[in-house]
Amino acid sequence: MKTILTIYAMLLFCSVAFSQPVYESYFFPIAGIYGNYAQPMDAQNSDEGAAGADVVWDFQHWEPDVETSVSWFQTLPWTLNVPDDFPDANLGWVFYDTVMREEYYLRDQNNLWLLGEWIDGKIFKYSDPQLLRVTPLNYLDTFTDSYKAIHIGAYGYHSKTGNRNTFYDAYGMLGIRGEWRPNTIRLRTDQVWVDSIFNDVGQLFVQYFDRTSYEWYYIDKCGPDASIHYTTVHTQLWQLGIMIDSSTSPLQIHRSMLDGCIHVSTKEAAAIAGVRFGLSGANPVHEVLNLVINSETANRNLQVQVFDPFSRLIEERSITTTGSEQRLEMPVAHYASGMYVVVLSDGKGRANKRWVKM
Repeated sequence: MKTILTIYAMLLFCSVAFSQPVYESYFFPIAGIYGNYAQPMDAQNSDEGAAGADVVWDFQHWEPDVETSVSWFQTLPWTLNVPDDFPDANLGWVFYDTVMREEYYLRDQNNLWLLGEWIDGKIFKYSDPQLLRVTPLNYLDTFTDSYKAIHIGAYGYHSKTGNRNTFYDAYGMLGIRGEWRPNTIRLRTDQVWVDSIFNDVGQLFVQYFDRTSYEWYYIDKCGPDASIHYTTVHTQLWQLGIMIDSSTSPLQIHRSMLDGCIHVSTKEAAAIAGVRFGLSGANPVHEVLNLVINSETANRNLQVQVFDPFSRLIEERSITTTGSEQRLEMPVAHYASGMYVVVLSDGKGRANKRWVKM
């Protein structure tokens, strides 16, 4: 059956005129998506295949291993634990398993940066943010970046420094999950980074990572449809400036596949003491967004912010509470269609509401 599918894919591939697809910003993650990845059961031990133009990658034999699945949620950063530590972030990523993890991103029309991480209670701030994606990216284009982050705790520090080079090395037809996906883009990333953990008793634990990643993108904003990562890790343990142990891991090969991508409602937050906040009128909205704000006290300064479907701040207003019900009308007829978020904040707490512009 595999031979028949492969022949069919080749015939289909040859029957369609393909142009070089461009990696655009619509591949970037957006808020309001729930995703699930799994390692595939892969008896053939698939490798990354060829680079170049009009390549066929056949991963039809991949089946997700449910015991290895990882779920995550892309959200807006103020719904996470430490948004005030990353005021420039406009996108968040949440993963809770044996380790509680959040990541804070800044994305615009052409770039996606990682600004920081919250890992099991530790906050890592990137003094030099990690540039993850640049668009537009044409076939054979490349971009490079260096980055640095640090966590300073009560008993030492943990730093991360690295370099990455991303290369658009191939495009073609991807076969996976019973489908053949034309104009799939493959990105190769060569990355080296160092994790250094120094504690107050003079111990230094250092891990040197060397990874080559291949990721295949079709149309999902959840992330790559498939990926293969090759990683080696060299570990050193130092005590008072003397290396007391050193080891290198065997090559680790990790494959993953997108097992689910669901567009869900953006999580709403409601955490402003003494204030009730809501929408008044129809939703979807055509011309005017109507807001209603009830505050128990007067003379409180509040900010109203509107974020577009790309999590960009597009409008901001200030209001002062009167201690009673207030209504605010915001003309939105000039907005493009899509899902927006309106946020009310007093500098300490936030409340947000989703609305759709038609």
